[in-house]
Amino acid sequence: MIEVIEAKEVPRQRITCTNCESVLEYGNADLHESMESIFDYTYMPANAFGRNKKYTLRCPQCGVEIRADWIYKKKENQ
Repeated sequence: MIEVIEAKEVPRQRITCTNCESVLEYGNADLHESMESIFDYTYMPANAFGRNKKYTLRCPQCGVEIRADWIYKKKENQ
């Protein structure tokens, strides 16, 4: 079991639904690995950073699957 010793703010990002145009805010925990990437010949499960993986989320307003990017925390100097 993972225990959170010191909780920090989780990076979040905004995206617009391609179907209903609702503005959504999500975090990495909201993403699902796209089934498309599992069968894509470029899919590389050994890539720990997931750079070749594709992620989606389901719009809570209209239910459409939307491609979304994995969020990487920006360094303070950027």
